[in-house]
Amino acid sequence: DSYEPCRNPGTPPYTIQSSEKHVYQAGETVRFSCMSGYELQGEPVLRCVPGHPSKWSHPPPLCK
Repeated sequence: DSYEPCRNPGTPPYTIQSSEKHVYQAGETVRFSCMSGYELQGEPVLRCVPGHPSKWSHPPPLCK
């Protein structure tokens, strides 16, 4: 049984995404960091949780 992939969760202002893929397969992770001078608030690593549809484990973090 195959799971749907997750769409790119987006890149909030001042955040840097580890890989800019359009879709992520179930089980894949994406890591976020902040541009210099900004502090990350939230989860730095999101995981594509398998399902129908698959969904991200957390919303993207914010950098302030």
